[in-house]
Amino acid sequence: MADFAARLHQVTGELEAAGVLESATGLAQGDEAEVIDPEGRVTPGAGVNATHEPRGLWLLSVEDESHARHWATRLAWACGASVELRPAQT
Repeated sequence: MADFAARLHQVTGELEAAGVLESATGLAQGDEAEVIDPEGRVTPGAGVNATHEPRGLWLLSVEDESHARHWATRLAWACGASVELRPAQT
């Protein structure tokens, strides 16, 4: 766990130094999630059945797709796991 924290701290510093980090946060495990439908009904658990459970979120402001892939690769290294790269809707 110490290696993970050190790698994540290193890459977060790189993101900040490059001026691309807008926001970042960790996410609780899916069993702590709830799905709320438009009528207000609550279903316990994550709303998406996925192979990889999201555990964090980074919002970056980058020049282009090449830079986004670069940072996604750095974050995957820091996490020791795959990361999903998804553009924000504008």
